[in-house]
Amino acid sequence: MSNLVKRALFGGIFIAVFIGALYLGKFVAGTFFGLVAVIGSFEIERMIRRGGRINVSMVIAPSFLAGSIANQSVFIGQDYDDLSNIIILLGVFVYGALIFQLFANKTNLFEGKWLTPILGQFYVWLPFGAMFFFVQKFNPMLLLGILIVIWANDTFAYLIGKQIGKTKLFERISPNKTWEGSIGGGLVALIIAVLVNPIFFEELSKIDWFFVGLISIIFGAIGDLLESMYKRYYGVKDSGNVIPGHGGVLDRFDALMGAVPFVMAYLYFV
Repeated sequence: MSNLVKRALFGGIFIAVFIGALYLGKFVAGTFFGLVAVIGSFEIERMIRRGGRINVSMVIAPSFLAGSIANQSVFIGQDYDDLSNIIILLGVFVYGALIFQLFANKTNLFEGKWLTPILGQFYVWLPFGAMFFFVQKFNPMLLLGILIVIWANDTFAYLIGKQIGKTKLFERISPNKTWEGSIGGGLVALIIAVLVNPIFFEELSKIDWFFVGLISIIFGAIGDLLESMYKRYYGVKDSGNVIPGHGGVLDRFDALMGAVPFVMAYLYFV
């Protein structure tokens, strides 16, 4: 089986599972994101091990326990507002720190016996925690609308960048991305967010989709760069091999992980 056929086949399976989990409702969607977060935790550990860093097995157990408790709390029917607000604020804070790290061109945030595993686990669990609370608070299918914007941005950024891209966007982290491609892809994705998404996802107005789309484009691209920063620092090509031809779950969810905490902040507080 060629790599292209493998990517297409398993990419289609991934999309079907993702949409199916959202379509089947809050409990299934929440369980799905909980399981993906557990896999992501092991991928971070694997990255650190392969990069010659410390063993972070001690962090996996409490992370798994915390994620399981949050995930299964759907049975209890608690009000999620207070906890989801904490998750949003922590997610924005941690991703803000990682974004600072991205542009600071330093490695200090990754150094240290405790900070390395703790930051890695926050990097995984906070955005997936935000996705869990997102599907409890809103229509789970809205996440598909956000993902459509991200996919459109990635696809058209690649196509436009391949044709006219000259100015490197972030050569130190991702040498193939260009400003021309990123701007072109962002404009196409924003048009889809405003003109197409309101037809299928009526919960949000065109104005809301404009801002949700803009946030998804900007922070989705940053989420992609953040995962590339992790992989470059630890010297690995992919975060894992769960999805043949595509890598690990962090490779597939990196943009959504960057976007969701900030989208939730907008929907909650604005």
